[in-house]
Amino acid sequence: MRNWLKGVLGYVGLAPAVFRMRERWRSFKRGSRPAPSTDGLPIPPAKLIVLVTGSADSAWYTEGGKLGAESIRRALADAGAPIAQFQTILDFGCGCGRVIRHWRPLTRAALHGADQNRALVEWCRQNLPFARFQSNTLEPRLDYADQTFEFAYALSVFTHMPEDLQQPWMSEL
Repeated sequence: MRNWLKGVLGYVGLAPAVFRMRERWRSFKRGSRPAPSTDGLPIPPAKLIVLVTGSADSAWYTEGGKLGAESIRRALADAGAPIAQFQTILDFGCGCGRVIRHWRPLTRAALHGADQNRALVEWCRQNLPFARFQSNTLEPRLDYADQTFEFAYALSVFTHMPEDLQQPWMSEL
């Protein structure tokens, strides 16, 4: 029955909405308090975590962000470009700071985040004071001068973007 219902919801395009509602309900049942962070920074509310991870699980939010930051750090080190050498870093599609929050102890670089979702950017501005955040539009063009960043990354962003915008955004970055 469960698989049939999933199939029907997917067919009519309601699966993502129902999934988000289920995750919010699970969060509500557990209590609205997120698990404490290990980095001393605030954890976003469940409704924002669901937007960036697909789950209201705050432990997955922090652990997933840590794993993302670590994989980027390792790839850079393997390429002979350790994260500590950069002066400016951009997290494109920063969401509510899932990855950028893990750079603070690893680098002295000026950290920046950009995202199309204004609510996520506003949460970052209010809760992650070590970085600067700005909203962007769906169409390419960030409000930064060319050559501002030595390193920019986009973790799980292009897979959520219309195909005709992917190359223009890669060129912009």
